[in-house]
Amino acid sequence: MTPRVDRRFAILLPLALIAGCASPRRRSFSGTPVLRPVDAKAAAAAISSYRRRSGLGAVRPDQILTTAAEQQARAVAAAGDLSHGDFAGRMERLGQDAAWENLALGPTTIAGVIQLWRESPGHDRNLLMRDATRIGIARVDAEAPYWALVLAR
Repeated sequence: MTPRVDRRFAILLPLALIAGCASPRRRSFSGTPVLRPVDAKAAAAAISSYRRRSGLGAVRPDQILTTAAEQQARAVAAAGDLSHGDFAGRMERLGQDAAWENLALGPTTIAGVIQLWRESPGHDRNLLMRDATRIGIARVDAEAPYWALVLAR
C-alpha cells in the first residue's frame, strides 16, 4: 500500500516554510535603545538630489515629522520588529493628510540607508512621491541601527 499525502498538507507545508523565511525575526536585545543624532539637512539634501534626477521637487526637514520618525524608530527598536503599526492613525493625530514611511534595519550611515531604500521598490516609490515636500528622519541603535523616515506633503 502506498502512503497517501493529504493534498492540503502538501500545498500548505511549502507555503508555511516560505512564509517562515520571509517573516522578519524578532531580535533579542537586552539594552536600552539609544537615539542617535541624524543630520536631517544632509538627509534632505541627499533625498532631494535623488528626487531631482527624477524631475521631482526638493524636500526639507520638518520638526513634527522628525519627532514622529523618532517615536517610530524607538518603537521598532524596542520591539525588535520593523512594523509600521498604525501609521495612518499616527499621521492623522499629527494633522498630516498625505504621508509615507520607510523603515530600515542595519545601515550605519544616511547614504547607506537611502541606498537601501532606493533598492527596494516600495521604499523607492515613497522616496519619489510627487507630493512629498517635508521629511523627518531618525536612527535608534539597539542590536543594530533602526531607521525611520517620514515624508509628507
